[in-house]
Amino acid sequence: MIYEIGAFILIYSLLGWCVEVIYHTVTYGEFSNRGFVNGPVCTIYGFGFTGVILCLTPVKENLLALFVGSVLLTTFLELVIGWILERIFHEKWWDYTEEKFNFRGYICLKFSLLWGLACTGVLRIVHPLVEAFVRRFPKDVGMVLLPVCALVWIGDNIVTVVQIRNINVRLRVLREMAENLRKVSDFLGENLHDTTVDVMEKAEERKERREELRAEWKKKLSEFRSSYTSRRLHRAFPGLKLEKKFDEEPPKTLR
Repeated sequence: MIYEIGAFILIYSLLGWCVEVIYHTVTYGEFSNRGFVNGPVCTIYGFGFTGVILCLTPVKENLLALFVGSVLLTTFLELVIGWILERIFHEKWWDYTEEKFNFRGYICLKFSLLWGLACTGVLRIVHPLVEAFVRRFPKDVGMVLLPVCALVWIGDNIVTVVQIRNINVRLRVLREMAENLRKVSDFLGENLHDTTVDVMEKAEERKERREELRAEWKKKLSEFRSSYTSRRLHRAFPGLKLEKKFDEEPPKTLR
């Protein structure tokens, strides 16, 4: 059981980091290495989703209970972690002050509901896939990989806290490790960012091309209507509805 919990925390921390990078790219159009530590993980996602899974799996078939429970658990987690981080670093790591129905900027109704929807979707759709992957992954490899990842994560947290609090302590090995993790995160995040931008740009290009093809089709349809062939076909087949059908939507080959 401990092995599965550790695997879930690791996987959801990584997936959460990917979601944050994509969200920031879509919203602001630039890459940002999200998360508290240097590595490509958002630990709050790992612990948050894993906590929801452990607590709410018994009621996952009851959609309303699952959603309400997800809202309450994630809101409590966000409130507690936000308060602790501010007490330690004297800074708010996120601030919902501008949002309606917020509590001291730590939590707000909008994001509580969004977290509830996200956790409901994860538990009903994503987690069965993650659980199947963990069960099929070679356990011998996982038992070695998880402790290594945990030690790297602990070291990364130590370096991050030291850097933030400006403590003059020489931790050369840990700092080098953190720098390497930052490079890995930047590499993965930049590729994820570029992929997201490419998808957005290609979608826009397809939309423009579709409009061009539609305009071209309407032009050809207009030419057809005024042609001898069109007049001949109408005389030969008075009930023909071909033009009306084409006028509503271009052929599939032009979309």
